[in-house]
Order: sequence, then structure tokens, then C-alpha cells
Amino acid sequence: MNARTVPGLFRQRVQETPQSTAYYTLDKEGSWQPVTWDQAGRKVLALTRGLIELGLQPGDHVGIMASTSLSWELIQLAVLMSGAAVVGIDPRDLKENVQAIARRSKINALVVQTPETAMNLDSQILSSLRFVLVLQGSSNDLPGFYTWDSIQDFRKEDRLQDLDRSAPEDPATVIFTSGTTGVPKGIRYSHEQVVLACSSIVQAFPELESGSRMVCWLPLSNLFQRMINHCAILLNSSNYFVNDPRQIMELLPGIKPHVFIAVPRFFEKLYEGMMQDLRRKPWYIRRLVSLALKVGEERARAVRENRPEPVYCKALNALLDPLILKRFRAALGGEVRFMISGSAPMPLWLLQRFHALGLLVLEAYGISENIVPMAMNRPKAYKFGSVGLPLPANEMVLSPENEILVRGPGVCTSYYAHEEEKKLVDQDGFLHTGDLAEMDEQGFITLVGRNSEIIKTSTGRRIAPAGIESRLRSLDLVEQVMIIGDNRKYLTAIMSITRPGDQPDSAESGFKHGRQAGDLVQAIKKQVLEEIKDWPGYQRPAGLLVTEQPFTVQGGELTANLKLRRDRIQDKYQDSIEALYQALQEGEASAKSNKQEDIMVIQA
Repeated sequence: MNARTVPGLFRQRVQETPQSTAYYTLDKEGSWQPVTWDQAGRKVLALTRGLIELGLQPGDHVGIMASTSLSWELIQLAVLMSGAAVVGIDPRDLKENVQAIARRSKINALVVQTPETAMNLDSQILSSLRFVLVLQGSSNDLPGFYTWDSIQDFRKEDRLQDLDRSAPEDPATVIFTSGTTGVPKGIRYSHEQVVLACSSIVQAFPELESGSRMVCWLPLSNLFQRMINHCAILLNSSNYFVNDPRQIMELLPGIKPHVFIAVPRFFEKLYEGMMQDLRRKPWYIRRLVSLALKVGEERARAVRENRPEPVYCKALNALLDPLILKRFRAALGGEVRFMISGSAPMPLWLLQRFHALGLLVLEAYGISENIVPMAMNRPKAYKFGSVGLPLPANEMVLSPENEILVRGPGVCTSYYAHEEEKKLVDQDGFLHTGDLAEMDEQGFITLVGRNSEIIKTSTGRRIAPAGIESRLRSLDLVEQVMIIGDNRKYLTAIMSITRPGDQPDSAESGFKHGRQAGDLVQAIKKQVLEEIKDWPGYQRPAGLLVTEQPFTVQGGELTANLKLRRDRIQDKYQDSIEALYQALQEGEASAKSNKQEDIMVIQA
């Protein structure tokens, strides 16, 4: 496609393949209903006319604060068609962040799930809006509020090309940084940059062809899911909309996607679920699965090392794969060619275990300040533990301190409407990402931490916590981990754990008194000691602060894309942290904490 705007991509797709299936949505009976490109085009046409009639102007900013749905996708395309830019706002985000994003992005109109969703914004912001569009339910007769059905203006003479007011250099979206270190900062990207990013992604995966099946289930407030949807337009893929992410595992067998995208925690939970199901099987089934996994691991290792697999593996695999491993793949539909993981590191052992099952998970790396993904593993060029090779649109180098520097047409040069208007790039045009990495002779990039997260202990050590946290997070019962130790003699870890059988979001959280709680603490202690026994002394946590309170977006411990808000977590547990370090200091001689013959555990 030669279009240079998102509406241009959409118009061209509608024109070239009008009767191909663009989207699938679930009806009330649980059946998938197809929507062709022509049908989608007509709906976008009516919505665009309706938005223009409501007074939407080129250059306006429209906030969309709603859950993932086909309506989100179509109204986004109509906003872009009208010449305005989209601001994705996560309705689950903290109210203070929602307010800050709405103000900093200077939204002129708002799209919400229900009228109640709009109440996350204060009256001053609401009164400044041209209109509020409600996707679900009635407008409750509120002034300036309109329903989804009421704005759709059908006119036979209208054509998409006649209503398209977008231009390549116009803003297409304003996104915001995750806010891990403070107030989210705005970044504005043009249509041309968005199209470049989509083309770069599609070129990295030639295995995806016209008619391939994708799933839209991540929050559309997140730019990456929107970008994948734009890639589906480029590819003429069918996109299945899953409005409730809790249904994803139930729906995947029927969707049979060819590619699936998720965050590492999803893959961890998926594997945990598989193993829980396995533990309920008879012993002889478990033995067969164990054998099948060993054969799968040997075959997968041979593939990664580019060598022939052992003859005995071929023979055993012919028997065990259709009998055992194929059943695991069936949970994801059975036709997945590869999966993509991003936003955080995925444990190496888990990548290898999925590969043994015949499921290839490819890690990717992106930053808010560059709309083109920085690097990606590909189905025919991957290295587990790395984030892959740079995309051609990115020129990437390592500084003498091993910080990643990048320049290219997708790089943001300054934050939008921010107090500090300083340029983000240096005199040579390179953006300093703050990410520390290693690059091998083939060009594969391995992230080792962030400059801002490096812990400097009082003994002079500089320690990147991400790798330590990833390994500890792989332990049973452990939900989240944050390593602390800046200006301290020892590292310690704050651990959010889940009691066996508990629901992570249960209101009945907090340690119970008695033997059960003590047993749980001892189990965690034993697991950690076993995991860290061969680690260098300076990387080993000397103490654990454990809590059954989950880290959540609503609680302020996580960003909307599930990154740790380190300052907030440390502030929340400051008293318990001080108590842990005090106990370590008092018991240092007897416990020999830094040698890890023991580890101190206290409950928050």
C-alpha cells in the first residue's frame, strides 16, 4: 500500500478487498459475527459525517476512554478521517493520571463507555469539551452528551475519499509515557510516522499473509494494540475483538489465531494453568507429558542451535507430539505460528519451555519516544533472552556506558505541551533511551537494565534490578517483585505473593495468623534460598518483605502497561522496609545474611 495516512490505508483496503472479512465480534449468543471491509467502511463513513456535524475540526484532539471493542476501533478511524487526533485514555488508570492526560493533551472532545466513565474528569475539563460521545447506553439527557446511534449520519452520496481530511504531516495520536517516574509526558506522532511504524512491523514478519487471523484483546488505550490493528489493515487480516480480557483463554480455541500478542505475565499465568491441569492428571499421564517435554526440549534446542535433531527425538516426537504436545497448543487454537511478548522481560526458562511445546514466543522492545518498535525477534532470526534485531528504520548504537542511543524518522524530538521544552535528542540527532544493553556480533540486543533504576549500594556496587526481579518472579506463589538497596549494604526484595487457591484480586487479602501463614512464609523462604544459592553474593537479597496485597494499577503500584512504579511502592512500604533493614543490621553477625546461609523474611 502506498498510503501515507491511517485513513488512507483504510480507504485503500476497503476499495481493494471490500468483501473480505475485516473484523469478528461476539453476539449475545456467543457466536462470532463477521464484518466485511465494505461494512466497516460504511460505518466509519457515517460516524465521520456525524463527528463533523458535531463540530469536530481538523487538528482537534479526541480522548477515547473506553474498553476494547470494535466500536473503539471504528470511532478511532472516524476521528482520524475527520482530521483530528486520537488520545487513548485507560479507564482503569488512576484518576489523577486520567486528569493529567486529559489536560496535557488538550482534548476538545471525549468518547466514553458510559456517562459514568466521563465522571473521572473534573467539571472544568468537561465544560470545555465540544461534545461527549457515549458508546454504551443512553446519554442520560446530559448537555453535550450524544449516543453512538444518534451521531451516525447516513448519506448515500458520501464517499470516504470526500470526507477524509487527514494529511501525512498532521498529528494522528498523542500518547503518554508510562509514568513510572512521575507525571506521564505527552508525545505527538503524525500519520506518516504511524504508517511507517506499521510498515516496519509488517516487513519484519513476512510469515503473516492476507487472510491471517489476529486477536484484539489488549487495551486500545495502549498504542501498540492500535498499531497491530493498523497492521491488520495493511495485511488484509481478520481481527477478532475480545471485549472482556478474562474470556481470552476460553475464546482462543475457537478463534485459532495465527499470531498472538501478550505481556510476559500472561504467558506466566498460561503456563501455570497448564501445569495445574497436569498435576490433576493420573501419574502415567504425567510421566508421558514429562517424556514429551524432554523430547520437545531436545528438538527445540537443536532448532535454536541450527543443528540436526537426534534421530531418537524424531521417532519419539512422531508419537508424542500428536498425542501430548498438540493438546497444549490446542489451548491457543492450534494454529499459532508465533507469539509476541513485550513491555517487560520474559524468563528465559519459560521461553524455552514454550518452545519445547512447539510454541515460539518472540520478545520485542519498544519505547514511548519512538513509534517504530526498537527491536524484534523474528520467526527466522531470534535469540532467546534478547529483544531481537533493530528494525531497519532505527539507527541504534551503544554509548561508552552501554546506553542505547537511537535516531530515525519515528523518534520523538520533544514532549508535547510539557513544561520542559528541551529537545530530547542530542546534537547528532540521537535519543538517549536510558536503557542499558549488550549487543552481540550478530546485532542481537539484550537489555540489562535502566540507568534510572540502577541500584548503587553503600559498598560501591552498581546493580541492575530487572534481571534479579525476573528470576524471582518465576517462583511459585510469587506475583511481583521489586528489588531495593540504594545506598544500603544489602539488597532486599518486596514480594507480592498469592496463597495457593486464592484469587489475586480477593478482598480477603492479608496474612492470617497461625500455622498456615507461617508455612507459607517458610515455603517462600525455601524457594528463594534454592533459587539464589549460586548467585554472586552482591546480587542476593539478604531479606524479603512479603505481602499478600497484589500490586495493581488501581493501587498505584503499577502503570497501565504493568510496569512497576518503584517510588510509590517504596513509599507505601517504607516503614516495613526500615524495619527489615533494622532487623538485618541487628542480626547480621548471627544470620550471616550476605553469605545467604539464611535469609530474613518479614511480613508487611
